[in-house]
Amino acid sequence: MRRLNRSGLSTGLLCLAALCTPASASNDAAGKIPALGSSTWALRVPDANGVSFQGQANRDGAGGGTAQIMYPAPNMAGFIAALVTHGLINESSKTAERQRIQEQANRILEPYADVLSVLSYRTLIEHASGKIDSASSPELIGSAEASSRMWIMEVTPLYVMTPDQRAIVLDNTVRVFANGSKNPVYSRVIRVVSFPLEDMDETAIIKAWRDGDGALIRSASSDLLAESLKIALLDARSVQAAEERHRTFRYREGGFERIERAQLVSEECHRQVLRTLRGWLLSIPSSRHTTCSVSAHEVEIAASNKPENTPNPGSDE
Repeated sequence: MRRLNRSGLSTGLLCLAALCTPASASNDAAGKIPALGSSTWALRVPDANGVSFQGQANRDGAGGGTAQIMYPAPNMAGFIAALVTHGLINESSKTAERQRIQEQANRILEPYADVLSVLSYRTLIEHASGKIDSASSPELIGSAEASSRMWIMEVTPLYVMTPDQRAIVLDNTVRVFANGSKNPVYSRVIRVVSFPLEDMDETAIIKAWRDGDGALIRSASSDLLAESLKIALLDARSVQAAEERHRTFRYREGGFERIERAQLVSEECHRQVLRTLRGWLLSIPSSRHTTCSVSAHEVEIAASNKPENTPNPGSDE
């Protein structure tokens, strides 16, 4: 039997790794934009029907290990082909499993189907941009529209409702381009976690989100988007100070406790902004007392059954 050359095997595996490894996301700590703001930027509204809303999937145990497989092959080319084929089959199986889990998680959104069906990015972004300071207000443009402003920000918001339906989490992918350029000078995922609704049964939770034709869902979604835009503006146009040490942070995501190892970026108005190990920016409800112009958490107030405590969908967080 012909012996497989060891150096050839190593070279082949390195080539395979290079082909199969996805390109890393842009982590542009040096790409700061001090001129962003003061009427120099435009915000591009996503060209999509409806708003991306999902149930939060529990992927514990999903995509588990697969049985070991032997790779009989007459030569190096056959060996690599067998590896690639197995990888494609394995990935297809994992994709089907992820889709099944996501479909199951999305069932918690069924009571809000009619409310979510009328949400639009245009409305949410209009409300959110009104909550940014006037010196930083953007020009809103459509996907095919041009702007004379220096910077163009593109956003891709994805909303997720926690399994207990007590909170909404926004993952907003933010990219900033110099006008006319196709290469982003800034790219970041910004996650914002809403304050949880007070402890109540499922019927009361559904009623709280649905009251006023879904006023609380619209208000919370707009507030989360506004928070993500504020964070993006500050991060994109400020030079990071001396590196903050990584610490362990605990916070509530609905009725669940989450733990994140991160650096503290800022802390104000009942919120902490963290820079996670993966480079994301994460805005979480703070359990500590911080300086704030409002006296209570709006989402918590909105969950009350008292009519006078019902929030205005356009109010600031």
